[in-house]
Amino acid sequence: MTRVTPEVTRASKDRFLKAYAQCGVIAHAAKAAGITSRVVYKWEKADPEFRLAKDDAFAEHADTLEATMFTLISVQLEKLDYRSNPALLIFALKGAKPEKYGDAIAPTNDAKDMIVEFKQAMREAKSEAKPQSPSTPSVVEEADRILESKRGGLDGSDNSE
Repeated sequence: MTRVTPEVTRASKDRFLKAYAQCGVIAHAAKAAGITSRVVYKWEKADPEFRLAKDDAFAEHADTLEATMFTLISVQLEKLDYRSNPALLIFALKGAKPEKYGDAIAPTNDAKDMIVEFKQAMREAKSEAKPQSPSTPSVVEEADRILESKRGGLDGSDNSE
């Protein structure tokens, strides 16, 4: 059995980083380096320099994906062959470089927040269930008020009175 020394650890880290730059998958790179993924996560937590080197290795992998994509596109244009489909590569690029290839519109929780607030207003209205005076808004009016106030924030218009 090999004794774990700083030199052995450094060599294992180097093997992992080289494999990770090539494949971009922690489990596969760890196996190629003769270690487990758990060891990689342990190193990442304990060693800021390793964490940065790991990020650099993944960036190198993402650059390789990008170069491959452009090569595929060039071949398609050159041969006028539009049958091949680089969808898998595009999917990988969206994951590897979301700031460049991700969806243009980021998902938000606005609708979820509106529903939560509406449900809360409904619960409060039910718990206060008392006869309404003409000046007390109905549950429907209260819901309309909440939705209208939220809608103003979503479309940029000002619906305040």
